[in-house]
Amino acid sequence: MRISRLKILGVIIVIFIISISLFYLKKSKSIDEGWRAYVNEEYGFKLDYPSDWAVEEKSEENPESPVLKTFHFDVGRTHTNLPGNSGQVSVLYWECENNNSCFNQQILLITGMKDRQGNIEKVKKNGLKGLKGFWFSSGEVTKSIDTREVYMAKENKGIYIIIGTAQDSSNSNYQYIEKVKKIISSLKFVN
Repeated sequence: MRISRLKILGVIIVIFIISISLFYLKKSKSIDEGWRAYVNEEYGFKLDYPSDWAVEEKSEENPESPVLKTFHFDVGRTHTNLPGNSGQVSVLYWECENNNSCFNQQILLITGMKDRQGNIEKVKKNGLKGLKGFWFSSGEVTKSIDTREVYMAKENKGIYIIIGTAQDSSNSNYQYIEKVKKIISSLKFVN
């Protein structure tokens, strides 16, 4: 009887140790070295960003405006030694008098990207459907991207607008374009 209790206790300890190890292994893989996690529970999103990029948040309420409530999150960086090399991602959350109208206005902005030889596609992220516009320019020395996505929040409570821009030269190994793409791909809606 005593041996079987020790065996059970041993198995429980081994399972506990394995569970803790898997938790920390998964956690360490979720964010690359040199990157930070940003979580905003109030507005329902999270993303990863380079730790050397500046973060800015602001929110305001304006009952007089069609956009009643806004939250604006920015992360970006300009390369100080290589002028013209920069990247920025903005996540906006709007609650409007008429969320469908605000959503449709953003759709019009995105469809305008097609006029600049951009691509437009329907997208889905964490169960929310949206539209993405993407424009890319490539020259001999520089490349630029401009991307905009819009999603209707669950239960039509608001809209999310994601804007990514980057300008890079071969001198910076096009790092800003890749980082902007990575930030946007890490974005998750959590509500």
